[in-house]
Amino acid sequence: MQRHPLYTALAILLCGSTGSALGAGFALNEQSATTMGRALAGRASSSEDASTVFGNPAGMARLSRPQLTLGAAVVDARTDIHQAHASIAGTGLSISGTNKGDMVPTTTIPFGYYVHPLDERWAVGIGIYAPFGLATDYERSFQGRYQGLKSEVQVVTVQPTVSYRFNEHWTLGAGLTYNRIDGELTGAIPQLPAADGYSKIKGDDDTFGYNIGVLFEPMDTTRIGLTYFSKQDYTLSGHTNLYTGLGAVRYSAKLDLELPESVDFSASQDLGNWTVHAGATWTRWQRFDELRIKNRGGPDIVEPEKWKNVWGYAVGADYRINEQWLVRAGAAIDESPIPSAYRTVRIPSADRRVLALGASWTPMPALSVDIAYGYLKEDRARINQTRDFQGVPFNYQARYKNKAHLMAVQLTYRF
Repeated sequence: MQRHPLYTALAILLCGSTGSALGAGFALNEQSATTMGRALAGRASSSEDASTVFGNPAGMARLSRPQLTLGAAVVDARTDIHQAHASIAGTGLSISGTNKGDMVPTTTIPFGYYVHPLDERWAVGIGIYAPFGLATDYERSFQGRYQGLKSEVQVVTVQPTVSYRFNEHWTLGAGLTYNRIDGELTGAIPQLPAADGYSKIKGDDDTFGYNIGVLFEPMDTTRIGLTYFSKQDYTLSGHTNLYTGLGAVRYSAKLDLELPESVDFSASQDLGNWTVHAGATWTRWQRFDELRIKNRGGPDIVEPEKWKNVWGYAVGADYRINEQWLVRAGAAIDESPIPSAYRTVRIPSADRRVLALGASWTPMPALSVDIAYGYLKEDRARINQTRDFQGVPFNYQARYKNKAHLMAVQLTYRF
């Protein structure tokens, strides 16, 4: 039976949106100005304020007073697109369009934590933060518009947490996470020679997970931390709206999405006025082998992904100038989970490097103000992406160069 043209249009949008659907697969690292100032070095072992609810829930037992930490991070990203070319493959026909490269909007990421020690062994806390997220929004005239236009995925987590200190050396912490995801994907549909059609997919879901942390202190000046973040299983339910020369059509759609587990390991060593930190994070992206979308009234769409497990590494240090001022710095390297053959315009990312600076000001014992700045730079990312429309292959090729400025500020009040 001949496939209806709108089914094919839906297939183009959904297959072309695989990167966006997993945009949330890139874990956000903006949950604490303290650790951002060291490029995340020592995140699982430093335990300096209430943001340890996220970094390592076991670290709550090291906080002697109830405290509230509130803050926000700003991500200002820039992209240069070079050597761009779009065509109908095998025909020599080029596709015109723009390549402005400013498709990532400036984004603010808030976070908040509260920790309350119950006694010398027990502590409870709660955190609200964003562990995953993605936002790209190309201009309507983008030359690679058939591969994707807008991709927005947001995950917000609420984490009630408890920790228990067994003795002076060992502490265990655990948190239950409630996670809410919302996503929107748009793209252009080729209708030669008529004007382009337009497609929009929106969906949401929620799920539960957990974080577990262990903190080992072999001596007063040495801390070793390990944190496990569980995977998140979603079934996004929503609708697909198609606007073409054949009219508007609305489908019910479901997408099974698995965001991966990760393990964060770090160590911190006090050396008088100096404290040095190092850490490594492993993320199990290999489980994301394919994307399968179920369309009510239409065929399932399966897109191979072949993502790989990745590591990130960070080193950093703090220097205490006096009782009021502390400065910090760090550097990090993060691997990209996307094989170059599967890279898309929705996530044109490659391996990255981060340099960070930070400072903490404590004008009074009950109040601290932390600020952080980071500069992120990625390797060049090559895009060579083809999408079929009724058997006609539309190809987009380009080289992306991504960079970003990361800024954060937070206040910690001790009761």
